[in-house]
Amino acid sequence: NTGSTSLNIASHHGHAEVVRALLAAGAAVDAANNGGWTSLHTASVQGHAEVVRALLAAGADRALLSTGGRTALTTFCANPLASA
Repeated sequence: NTGSTSLNIASHHGHAEVVRALLAAGAAVDAANNGGWTSLHTASVQGHAEVVRALLAAGADRALLSTGGRTALTTFCANPLASA
């Protein structure tokens, strides 16, 4: 079990409409999986800008650190595909 929530999974796959529906239903925007990755970390590393915007609009904490000590921004910047 990775500890991922429905919001984490929808964010990983870039399902912006599902993310917005889950947030509207009260999903915890800053819930993290076992690696300390929030939905913002996951959407950032996958390059899902629409999901990132939805999470930030819902109040996602951009300063939260993963268990590896990275914010969502530093996770995105460390992704070799980020500049593609």
